[in-house]
Amino acid sequence: MSILSSLQIGSTALKAASTGIATASHNVANAGTDGYSRQTVDQSTSMPINTSGLFLGQGVTTDSVSRIADSLLGLRIVDATGEAAAAETLYAGLQQVEVYFNEASGTGFSEASQDFFDALSSATSDPSDRSYREAVVAQGETFAGELNDTAEGVAGTVDSLEESASSLVDEVNEMMQELASINTQVVSSQQASGDLLDRRDQIVQALAETVGASASIGEDGRATVYIGGHAAVSGSTARELSLGTDDDGNLTVLLSADNGHVDVTGDLGGQMGGHIEARDLALGYLDKLNAFAVALADAFNSQHAAGFDLDGNAGGDFFTYDADNAALTLGVSSDLSEDADLLAFAGSATGGVGDIDNLATLMAIEDDELLDGASARDYLSNLVSEVGGDVAAAESLSESNEAVLHDLSQLRESVSGVDLDEEAANLIEFQAAYQAAARVITVTDEMLGVLMQM
Repeated sequence: MSILSSLQIGSTALKAASTGIATASHNVANAGTDGYSRQTVDQSTSMPINTSGLFLGQGVTTDSVSRIADSLLGLRIVDATGEAAAAETLYAGLQQVEVYFNEASGTGFSEASQDFFDALSSATSDPSDRSYREAVVAQGETFAGELNDTAEGVAGTVDSLEESASSLVDEVNEMMQELASINTQVVSSQQASGDLLDRRDQIVQALAETVGASASIGEDGRATVYIGGHAAVSGSTARELSLGTDDDGNLTVLLSADNGHVDVTGDLGGQMGGHIEARDLALGYLDKLNAFAVALADAFNSQHAAGFDLDGNAGGDFFTYDADNAALTLGVSSDLSEDADLLAFAGSATGGVGDIDNLATLMAIEDDELLDGASARDYLSNLVSEVGGDVAAAESLSESNEAVLHDLSQLRESVSGVDLDEEAANLIEFQAAYQAAARVITVTDEMLGVLMQM
C-alpha cells in the first residue's frame, strides 16, 4: 500500500465526516421546520485492492444523503388532512347558519309564529275589537319579518360559503403547477434531495387540506394527485380548476379535461369541499323555509278568503309572497295593514260582530297537518332541531378527525422528526472522525516530506 493510497483514504474519511457534520447541522437548523424530514448520511466501505496478495482497504464511499420518511404514513396523513379540513370547515360553516335558527338568542321565527296564533286566540274574546284585530296584523307582520330575516341570513351565508370556496381556486391551481414542476425536478435529478421531496409532500398535503385531493407516489418519486378520481397532476402536467354555475345558478367547480371540463363539485373535500357541503345544507334549510312559507300562506289565505270581514265582505289574502323567494318575501297584505277591519273572522256575511267561526278555523291551522305530515308548529320545531343536530354532528366529526390527524402527525414526528440530543451526539462523533481523518492526512503528508528529502 503506497503513501498516496493512505492520503486518498484520509481524503475519503475527511469527506465522509464533513458530509456528516453538514447533514447534522442541517437537521439542527430545521428542527422546528414544519414538514421537515430528518436526513442521514449513507456510506459504505470502498472496495479493497489486492496488493501483493493482501486485500488493502481504500477507505469509505459517501453514497448519499437519505431522507427518513415513511411513504405509507405520509399518504395516510394526506387523506387524514383532507378529512379533518373538510369536517372543520363544514362545522364552521354550519355555525354561521345556526345563528339564524338559534331561538335562544332572540324572538326567532318559531316563537313569532306562536305569538301570531296566540294573537288570533286572544281575538276570540271580542272579534270586533280593533285593538285585537290590529294585534293580529302586527303579529303577522312580526312573524313574516322574522322569517324574512332568517331567510336573508341563510341566503347571505350561502353566498359567503360560495365566495370562500371560489377564493381557493387560484391557490389550488398555483400549487398544482408547482407540484408538476417539482415532479420534473425529481425525475431530472440523479438523486432528488430530501428537501425537494419534503416540499413535494408539503404541497400534496396542502392540496389535500384545500381541496381534498388524494395522492400516490411513483417509484421515481413523482406525485400523482387526484381530485374526485380524476388525475389533476400527473408527471409534469397539471390540470386547472375553474368555476361555473349549475341550472339553479349555484357555484360549481370544474376540472379541465382534454378540450372540456369535468364537474367535480360533489367530489371535493378539504376546505373547499367543506364550504360546498355547508352551502348545500344551508340551501336545504332555505328550501324548507320557502316550502313552509308557501304552505302556511296558501293554507291561511285560502281559509281567510272563506270568511267575512266586519262589513260582511268576503276576505282576501292575508299573506303575500314571491313564489321564487317565499320565505324572503313573505308579508302581510297591505290592505290589512291599513285596515284591520278587513280581517275575515266571521263564518258568514250575516254572522254579526260576535261570529268567530272562521277565526276558529284559522286558529286551527297551527295544528293542522301542513308539510311532511307535521303541523306548522312541529315543522318549524323540527327544522330548528335539524339544524342543531347537523351542527352537533359536524362538531363531533371535526373533533374525531382532528384527533386522528394529530395522532398520525405525532407518529410522523417520531419517525421523521429531529431529535436534538441525537444530532448533538452525531456532531461530536463526526467531529472526532474529522479530526482523526485530518490527522491521517497530516501524518501522510509528513511521510511524503521525509520521502522527498531522501
